[in-house]
This record gives sequence, structure tokens and C-alpha cells, in this order.
Amino acid sequence: MLKTEPITLAANQERPVYLSGRSIAVLSCTVASFEMAFDNDPYTTVYAGAVYPSPKEFSQIRVRDSLGAGCDIVLTAADELGMDVAAQASAAVFAAMQALLTTIDADTSNLPTMAADLALTTPPSNQSTIVPAAISVTGTVPADTILAARAGRKSLWFETPATNAGDVYIGFANTVTAANYARRMPPNAVWWPVWTGAIYAVSENGSEVLHGYEMW
Repeated sequence: MLKTEPITLAANQERPVYLSGRSIAVLSCTVASFEMAFDNDPYTTVYAGAVYPSPKEFSQIRVRDSLGAGCDIVLTAADELGMDVAAQASAAVFAAMQALLTTIDADTSNLPTMAADLALTTPPSNQSTIVPAAISVTGTVPADTILAARAGRKSLWFETPATNAGDVYIGFANTVTAANYARRMPPNAVWWPVWTGAIYAVSENGSEVLHGYEMW
């Protein structure tokens, strides 16, 4: 079951939010970032358009305005978040980007402000983009190494763009093929594996691409 709740935070305000489940999707946020914590866990910085899984079921979360300007947030909680929630998050991010680009087009004096906002979205040191934009996945074996092993990894996120002509097949060994895989990712698919080892992939046509993100 999914539950979505809009939240308004005043400048530097901290408050509990009574959402429960195993994951939180940040569908939108009117500032670059804010802070969130599951139950009594420490705060971490979170961003719009991302999904944050909890290692155990939580009964509430806490949110805090960390940039000092106040903000409006929309969160969705669920036992397990699927592609429908990820699609909502992506749609919210693209809508925000479109609004910002419209503002720049109407008044180029907004460019310095926008550059400052973008600088605030740089991930902290314990978050790393697996592939900066897109990596081409070949159809050969041994499979391409998409991500090296990391013992302290907390979560992973993979996504295939809708422009892919065929499927990407992901596995946990370099012997992965279209007939032997852990996950088949058609165009416009999302996957959150719980895995600290290396990730490998082959593609249907030898030209598909894959996006990914990890936290540790």
C-alpha cells in the first residue's frame, strides 16, 4: 500500500511525519535538498526524485529544513516501492526542471541563482553515480562489469531509458546472458537490488544503455 503526504516546513523547522513502511520516495521538493531520518536514526540529506529504502520497517520519519529557507515536500511511503512510484518521482523531477528552464528562458538574469541551486544538488561523498550519464552495454560474454563490488554498500538503483531499442540483462557474474540473468530490464525499467558484490550486464542488441546509482 502506498501513502502520499504533502509537508510544509518553515525555515529550520523539524517535525515528525507519521508515515510507516520500508521505503520513502521524495516525489518533489521546492528546495535543493532537506534532511530526513527513519524513526530514531540520524538525519541524512535527501533529494527530490530519489527513493530511500530503510533496512527495517519504520513507524515514522522525521524531516528537517536544513537550508534555512523553508520548503514544501511531497513524500510517498510503501512496504516495497515499485516502478510506478519511481515513475511518479521521475515525473516530478522533470516537471521541476521544465519550470526552471521556462524561468531562465523568460529572464536570463536568473541564471546565477539557478547555478547556485544546481551546485547544492551535488551528492555528498558517500553517494556516487555509477555511470555519469549512460554506459553502453554490449551483447557479448563475458559480460560488461557495470559496478565493482563494495562491502559497505547500502543501496543500488538501476534504470534503463525509454529510448533503448531492447532489453538489458543484469546478473551477479560475468557469465550472465539473455537466458541466464538475475534481472531483465526492458526500456524504461527500474531495479533496486540488495547486493554488495559486482554487477554485470549484457544487452539484447549490443547498443542499449544503463544508468545507475549507489549509496554506501
